[in-house]
Amino acid sequence: MFFSSRLRLTTAVAALAVTAISSPAYAQETSSTISGAVLSKDGAPLGGAKVVIVHTPSDTRSTTTTTSTGQFEATGLRIGGPAHWQFHRR
Repeated sequence: MFFSSRLRLTTAVAALAVTAISSPAYAQETSSTISGAVLSKDGAPLGGAKVVIVHTPSDTRSTTTTTSTGQFEATGLRIGGPAHWQFHRR
């Protein structure tokens, strides 16, 4: 009887240990990212340009600025669409 109780206790402790050290679950990603470059008509990069991404159904806006090489990246955007972009040169 003592051996049986001890075996159950050991099994329970082992199960608890496995549960405690397992990795946590992660939620699905619920945002998106867009990146690109803003170029002039002749293909030159437009540094310092303001980029506005608008999620049309919700009118949510995200604003970023291009680097000196015309590159931009906007993160945390709403998923789905449609969306449109606006570019403003300073």
